[in-house]
Amino acid sequence: MFPVVISLEWIGSDIDYARRYIPAWNKTKMYKRHTTYKGIQSRKPWVARVFISHGRMQRDFLKGQKDYSQSNASGSRGIFLRFVLYPGEIYEIFSNISYARTERFFARISGRSIERINEDEVSTCLKNLSA
Repeated sequence: MFPVVISLEWIGSDIDYARRYIPAWNKTKMYKRHTTYKGIQSRKPWVARVFISHGRMQRDFLKGQKDYSQSNASGSRGIFLRFVLYPGEIYEIFSNISYARTERFFARISGRSIERINEDEVSTCLKNLSA
């Protein structure tokens, strides 16, 4: 079985960068314009491998590789994080759909594609894997 690569867009990466590395930026007009106009609550997308440990569901967050090849000039759109997913594992995925919408779901690798699964299926799969 081959691994599958998933690409998740990090919308608002420029805002996250400015918040972290330019403390004075939080007081500028640009910050106020972005937070009121776009309602920016930029959140970095993530992928976590889900497993059972000591009878509880645990998450192991994967490190994504940044891809700037489709980025716009400011870095607010087009920056992608790529994650490698392996068959036989269950993953929880958080991704940005737009500035205002995000989604969070469970998935597993089926062949060469990513199959969404619900929480009941996650419990069943994890019990089978840990048995």
